[in-house]
Amino acid sequence: MLDRMFNRRTFLGLAGACGIGLAAYGLRRRLSVAPAVAQSIVPEDPMAEPLPINQPGRWVDLSGFRLSRRKFPYPYRAAVAITSDIDGSTLDEFGAIHEYLNTQTMTAMGQGLGLDISDSFWMYNATDVVAKVHPDGRDMTCQMTYRKGTSQQPYCADAISHYLRCGWIDSIHSYGDFTRTNPADVRFARSLAEAAVKEWQRTGMDKRFEVWIDHGNNANVQNFGGADRDDLHYQAGDDPASPYYHTDLLPNIRFVWGSTRGSFESRLSRPSLIYRRTLRDGRRMWGFYRYTNKGLDGQNSPRWIWSPHLLKEQLNTENFRQLKESGGYAAFAQHLGGPSNLNPPFRPLEYEPLQLLAREQEQGEILVARTSRLLRYNLADLFVRWTAVRDDVSGAVTIDISAIDDPHLGSYTPEINDIRGITFSCSDPFQATIALKGKPLDPAWIVRHRPDGTGFGAIGIAWHQADQRNYRVNDRPR
Repeated sequence: MLDRMFNRRTFLGLAGACGIGLAAYGLRRRLSVAPAVAQSIVPEDPMAEPLPINQPGRWVDLSGFRLSRRKFPYPYRAAVAITSDIDGSTLDEFGAIHEYLNTQTMTAMGQGLGLDISDSFWMYNATDVVAKVHPDGRDMTCQMTYRKGTSQQPYCADAISHYLRCGWIDSIHSYGDFTRTNPADVRFARSLAEAAVKEWQRTGMDKRFEVWIDHGNNANVQNFGGADRDDLHYQAGDDPASPYYHTDLLPNIRFVWGSTRGSFESRLSRPSLIYRRTLRDGRRMWGFYRYTNKGLDGQNSPRWIWSPHLLKEQLNTENFRQLKESGGYAAFAQHLGGPSNLNPPFRPLEYEPLQLLAREQEQGEILVARTSRLLRYNLADLFVRWTAVRDDVSGAVTIDISAIDDPHLGSYTPEINDIRGITFSCSDPFQATIALKGKPLDPAWIVRHRPDGTGFGAIGIAWHQADQRNYRVNDRPR
């Protein structure tokens, strides 16, 4: 039944994201709820290493006052994001999904969860796939995009701009859906990228997202995040010799996820999500890992688990236990608007795992953050440069943050949002304060926690304030 419900549209939108064929998809679907035929070996992947002063377990002793960086904001033991690709979403589905995930409104799926989960967007739609995206019969041309088709006519432009401003969108899933049934039938052009960037600069949208996520099959030559991996050399976005080159137009993109067919993203928990990427044009970005699959099947194809009906394969008590015990990060890749047969978008099969995740946050166990916030925090967690001094007379301790000493993109003086959540375990948090470049932070930004069972308290910079307002707008494109 589940196979029939997850229809052809979802195959072409999701399976096409890694360029696999229908036969391989059918095999993957049969194996997705059964043990893998062949065990995959997860290789050691490159990850950024923290500054020595931020290494776990490193303590500073200031005349008996002990101090150490805490990996996550107190009291959390792990941190995750759900990083959702926009494939198959209509504007009304998007609104319903995030009304349930992000607010505490009573919805058609029950009480909203009040989580900080953001999404991605497209500018264009050039797919020729013939399939439904909604139970009412709407087809692929009705996917939520800024422009209508590849024209410059607005489609969901106002809504996407609104959702970028409020934070329900924080990533771009490449310029659009350029998936074609014949991958050689390329419809992307640099001129489309130039028009998109011009619109972002005109509206200020370019300041509202810094995460790029590749999309689709080999017709999506705009991709660039995985060009050095897994036979994905069709990707041309960062190749100055290609007519599809465009990464010179993306000065504000800091993080990139590259399409992959590899099993290395079957690793759930990581001490860091980010790794160094140098593009073919010499530009630098931080790559990041997502949890996309459960290893390889007997045909050496990944067993993808990034579909909503497989949320239970991602969000479950065993995975949460592993994350907390290892003190890790995870970015759960999803296509939350993918299924075309559901209205409302989720059933108990989908929202029960999401409710389980919400309880982990409510209990102070796992922090849930939008993709951009988690990646930015990961960067600060690794590379925040700080010193601590103790006054000989009063005994007061000042922790001074001087920089985010980014070894790949360059060191910079952080603003408050760059260091939200940075926390220190210490002997007495009420004897300590935090400064930025020698200037004490506003006390409203400082949070302190009394010693717990470890014998140590905590002082840190407050995490982002929860925003559970309902930002849902008109569900129909103009």
